[in-house]
Amino acid sequence: VDQHPVPRPKPCGGLAGRTEEGDVSEWLRTLHEAQQKGEVGSVEGNLYLFWPGPPSPLRDWPVTLIPLPPTLEASVSLARGQFARTGRIPLTADALRLARQPITDYMKMLQATGYKDLIRTVKTVKEADPKFTFQDVPQGRWLLLAELPSKISVLLWAVPVTVTKDGVTWQTLNDKSLWIEGLTAAE
Repeated sequence: VDQHPVPRPKPCGGLAGRTEEGDVSEWLRTLHEAQQKGEVGSVEGNLYLFWPGPPSPLRDWPVTLIPLPPTLEASVSLARGQFARTGRIPLTADALRLARQPITDYMKMLQATGYKDLIRTVKTVKEADPKFTFQDVPQGRWLLLAELPSKISVLLWAVPVTVTKDGVTWQTLNDKSLWIEGLTAAE
């Protein structure tokens, strides 16, 4: 059964095509400049599930924050839209791999080009609310990432946020903000 594999968007100017690496590098440099100028804010939130029973806080759980260029945001948005249109049916393992590929490739590029410091990971608080906090984040668009694997599937969050100078951006990661779910093994 085809479970609607997620196509990747076609390059269409801007940050895509032959100039993509140069344009992304320039954009990433502006993030470093914003940080040096003190044009930073913070991102905070909680990570938990409502269903299938009482709220389940995900304490001591990793949450990652990465810069979000427009081409990656388009890929994330496309995958989320397709997942919603199918009634949130879990993707096949292959479709899940394809949906995650742009994020995986981008993170590898950040590491390979000297921008690995822009990949930030924290854990949610162990006690009380499962809160996470990222401080001194350069202003601009960022992507919050988290995942909850099980034996048969994985829940993934990939939620865009905007950081403003001296601002606090609050984004809860829960059932409503889930990006996609996919099967972890071939059926």
